[in-house]
Amino acid sequence: MINEFIVSYSRLLYLMITLVFFFSTLPSTIVEYVLFCGPVLLFYILISCLKKSLKWYFDFEMKRNSEKLTELHDRKNNILSEVKVKMKFKDANDIIEEYSFVKHQTEDYESQNKNPGFRCCRCLKLNEAKSPPVTKF
Repeated sequence: MINEFIVSYSRLLYLMITLVFFFSTLPSTIVEYVLFCGPVLLFYILISCLKKSLKWYFDFEMKRNSEKLTELHDRKNNILSEVKVKMKFKDANDIIEEYSFVKHQTEDYESQNKNPGFRCCRCLKLNEAKSPPVTKF
């Protein structure tokens, strides 16, 4: 939405600058008119074609990468189903836990957020959080 807004206003700005320059010079002959309008129109066409070709290329790359990702997900699911069928439950469960992405994510999260700290607003010194006091009953 914002990109379309910027592109449409940049085209409008380009058109206004071109018209101001055109009416400030006012070519008197046809040759001057062609010499003035030719490069302006060619530049606009060149920029528009470049924009469309870049959009096509990046859309193509996104589609290709998403297809590769779906293939990898399918391959992963096939491997997991083969492991579940061929191996005992305990061995399969150990392998799945060992190579699980979720396990590594939770370990990283716990190690990063064990004792979060804060920065002092005056000196920006990092103050580590103290663990809560242990109360004995």
